[in-house]
Amino acid sequence: MTGRSKKRLVRTFIRQRRKGLWRIFEAAIALFCLLVTHQSVWVYFQDLSARLRQSYPNPTVWITPASPTEPVDPQIYPKPSFQVGQARLALRGFAPPNKPVNLIINGIAAGSDFSYDGKLNFYDVKLRRGANEITAYLWDPARQASLPTNEISSPQIIYYQPAQLLPPRFLGMLLDEDGRVVVLGMADPTSRVFIHDERHPDSMAVWVDPAGFFQYTLAQAPQTPVRLHAVMSASSPEQVGQSLQESILISAEALQSYGRLALDRRITLTIWEDQRYELQAQARLPENTALREWVEQDLINAEEFAEEFLGIRLVPWRVATEAKRQDFPKITEDGITLKISGDIPETGQWLEFSRANALNQFPLASSDDTLRVELLAAQHAKLLHDPDASSELDSSQTYVWYGGALRKFSDNRLLDIRNSAVPALHVSGAPSPDEPRGLVPQLTYLQNLIPRKVAHILEALLSAIPFLWLLWILRSRAGEERTGFHQMLYAVTMTFLIFHLALLCLPVFSVSLGFVAPLLSLFSVEDDVVQTVTAVGQVYPFFAIGIMLFFRPLYYAYLQRRGAPTWRKRVIKQLQRWLVFWPLAVIVPAALFYILVRMRQETSSVRFDSSLFDNFLLGAGLFGIVGMLTFWFFLYWFIRIGLGRSVSAGTSIKVSWAMLLLPLVPIIIEAGARFLRHLITEQFQTYPFFIPPRLDSFVWSLIITAVGAILFYQIANLSLRLSQHSASLRFWRSAKIWWLVPLFIMISLPMRYLAGAERAASDAGDLQLLASRIDMLLPYALLIGLLSFLRKSNPHDRFDLQAEAISIGTILFAYYLTGRTANLLFVPFPLLVGWLIFKRWVLVSPATAGASAASLSASELVRRLLDCKQARRLSDNLRNSLEKKYTQGDLALADMQKKIAESQEHLVKTQAALPAGEMAAKRQIFGHGPEPGPWANAKVAVKYGIVLSIPFQISTLGNIFQNQQFENYPLLQFLGSLLFAASSWILMAFVFGYFFHMIRGRDGFAKAVVFAIALLVPTIPQRLIFSQPLLQQGHLIQIVQIFAYVLLLALIAFDLRTLRKLGFSWRELLTVHGFTTITAYSSSILLATLASLSGKDLIPLAKNFIGWLIGIQTGP
Repeated sequence: MTGRSKKRLVRTFIRQRRKGLWRIFEAAIALFCLLVTHQSVWVYFQDLSARLRQSYPNPTVWITPASPTEPVDPQIYPKPSFQVGQARLALRGFAPPNKPVNLIINGIAAGSDFSYDGKLNFYDVKLRRGANEITAYLWDPARQASLPTNEISSPQIIYYQPAQLLPPRFLGMLLDEDGRVVVLGMADPTSRVFIHDERHPDSMAVWVDPAGFFQYTLAQAPQTPVRLHAVMSASSPEQVGQSLQESILISAEALQSYGRLALDRRITLTIWEDQRYELQAQARLPENTALREWVEQDLINAEEFAEEFLGIRLVPWRVATEAKRQDFPKITEDGITLKISGDIPETGQWLEFSRANALNQFPLASSDDTLRVELLAAQHAKLLHDPDASSELDSSQTYVWYGGALRKFSDNRLLDIRNSAVPALHVSGAPSPDEPRGLVPQLTYLQNLIPRKVAHILEALLSAIPFLWLLWILRSRAGEERTGFHQMLYAVTMTFLIFHLALLCLPVFSVSLGFVAPLLSLFSVEDDVVQTVTAVGQVYPFFAIGIMLFFRPLYYAYLQRRGAPTWRKRVIKQLQRWLVFWPLAVIVPAALFYILVRMRQETSSVRFDSSLFDNFLLGAGLFGIVGMLTFWFFLYWFIRIGLGRSVSAGTSIKVSWAMLLLPLVPIIIEAGARFLRHLITEQFQTYPFFIPPRLDSFVWSLIITAVGAILFYQIANLSLRLSQHSASLRFWRSAKIWWLVPLFIMISLPMRYLAGAERAASDAGDLQLLASRIDMLLPYALLIGLLSFLRKSNPHDRFDLQAEAISIGTILFAYYLTGRTANLLFVPFPLLVGWLIFKRWVLVSPATAGASAASLSASELVRRLLDCKQARRLSDNLRNSLEKKYTQGDLALADMQKKIAESQEHLVKTQAALPAGEMAAKRQIFGHGPEPGPWANAKVAVKYGIVLSIPFQISTLGNIFQNQQFENYPLLQFLGSLLFAASSWILMAFVFGYFFHMIRGRDGFAKAVVFAIALLVPTIPQRLIFSQPLLQQGHLIQIVQIFAYVLLLALIAFDLRTLRKLGFSWRELLTVHGFTTITAYSSSILLATLASLSGKDLIPLAKNFIGWLIGIQTGP
């Protein structure tokens, strides 16, 4: 080759690589635009659905004020609510007939009623100043718990705006860590407060929180005394119009004494030895304040008072199973007192500071505040903030903090309380008590630090190994003519792989945008933009619809052979690229994202009168039309350029419109049901119980079932095509195929929703779960193609296997039998060990595995081998007998030597009858199995293996059922478990039978030992990865089961069958292998098998299986 031709070849190679990289880049852009467009449309529809749910609530119990009310001005209270002017009012509502209903106001039980005719009435209901959240729920008196409902009463907000306001009151002042003066006060929660500084002519408005606290900050301490005035004005015309004032003097003397911030909050937390806690507190609460009014009228419970006024909380306050009770703070001569006690949960609890309002931004900031922690069970608690110089330690079990000691404490959590029944809790920032030791635990710990979505991406790539492996084998046949079967196998494999990777692109997209949001925060981007990016990154699973519906078109696209494009097609593609694709890729996602940000800004703002948001239906139409017009082209371009396959524009339009419109159907139906329900309730004063509460879940269940059944139909169709089984294909083309449709529908049904399980609702997430579960079955469908490929690659069933057949066998052994996706730091060590041991040790070259050429027939060789074995046995018996007689003096030495020499001479003659020796004779007899080819051997092995593996399959299924939890698709779970249990043992028999002639060893017994060891060696790294002990009961059972199964298979299906074909029986098998009695071989295997299955109680196993199938979770 000349230098010029070499340069031309290099330039051609570089040009091809550049073209390939450009195609990958363009496909990635198309996929990104596709996902951004899709997500922008559906984020908007999700926001619209949330607004409709808020505007038209869908409660099982419906509550509303009995008297006419008006909406609250959004400038006063931003959330939609009713406004009333009286402190006590009546409520009416509707509920299912003959059900008790409990009313809850601000978390406090406010009454109950019985809906005899479906109507409810609650009288003399007391309200707080400001917003009151009202809910109601059905009650079960027998269980003393709320009834499971699909949706309880939506919270109703009733805003009580009194006519008489409470005056403002300054509590005092303090200095923060930056030297700023913080002035604290209380006012009426429904009023507006303005602070007037004598040094400035204008007043400044301050926010009054729902508990009535407000805060005003001065940038620095004034040099001379300054007086501040708090001026409170009415927030509505109905309130008293006169202004109420309060003033405070800020001076150096006042700051040194913390001003009048003297709340005298004395708190004591006691941790008892019987895993109980008790919180006692006492405080002074100023008169004529909203919080004191709530205490006087029992409108605030003890837990909420501790969080709002004391600034502390226990998380959780109550154990879930503990009887619910109401504790209220009490007014005494010493002030406000409260007492809260309860059990410490098994998972522990912690004491933390509640910074819920302006008062508690600085923990226990008052000069006379005291926090005392008494640890009577100190071994079960851990202090996270030691007392400093201003605090004291009374004893080894009591800690006391004085006011101001915790003002600079940045962390909220102060104390971790642990229950003695559980291990110590790991505190963030502290070293773990169970720090991993050893290389494998440390690597596992390091792997767990990787974000879950990133780990999911890497694990999904590992599960694609069999598809990529098979494609590499098919690509290696590029120089050969590809038959129709190989083209079909390539099309099916690519379809399965794209289905798998399409599910993978969703977490990749989510992770990529997950990294973008923190970067935007670093550049001071608006919070609305960052939140919208985060929302778009939370991928909605509607993309699974497109994956499922594109299944069949992709298969036929890959089934067609690609021809060289004409110049006309190349010109059209270039015009589409530069005139359509790139403009749309730049404009459409950016425009939709901008409009989405604007609409979310208007939605989150206090003002709802924006024209942009008022036209939300116009916005929905805009998003829907733009999505329908452009989304299909991104999908079409991704397949056309990224996958290099020609799919019609009509198919892309149908699939893309299904992705956009099918998920919209449940939202539209649910919105219509909500509007109709709301209209009937308002107009006819009755609740329409004939309308189901969650129609969207019902519609979603229908969509999921239909799409899942279609996908199962297509996978079954491709699986039968891969099998090349004529009878199955005839059945598939006949009308009897409709018998399988009910089975596909049942497998796709979301059972938990249909069974009415508590809090079960069918939605788009179930569709994604169904797609993921189906994706887990694809390797088993591919397994059919791998076996058919073995059959097609050796049509005459010869023992001389090609390299591609050995590669297929390596896939079957390394992935399906030993490795799967078990990995350490995302390196599949069991799979690599299985590949290495099968390729380098288990299999030997045909020349080594085959028998030497001999002119003797197999039956004659068996007779001569039997003669040799019998001669050796007789010689050994004769020697033992003669030596015994010689030692007893019954035989002379010369006679003994003569007879031994005669027996040895006979033994030498029988050995001479075997030209290559005993080992070679056994290899020639047993080395190739009983059948004339590897496929025939495999069929025999599978036939016997199915029967022999029944007890092992039951054991494997039992372990799976005991360790699995019930999900939404139990029949699909059962199918996956059944395939795993059956394929593991049956495929083990197939691989052993097909490669029997190449496995190291001279007979079935030796080959079985080698094959069993090869299967067990990869289990060592697998058990280390899953932190399972080695050589203990579970591992020993696994070892015994595999050895017993493979040895029995080798004995019965191969060695014994070989001898029977030659006219011999099992007695000759024992002689050939050197066993004198059957117990020396078969009994040991039988006992080992029974030992491996011992301790398995089949009755509890059957109960667990039935309970798992119907959704009743049982313990392992």
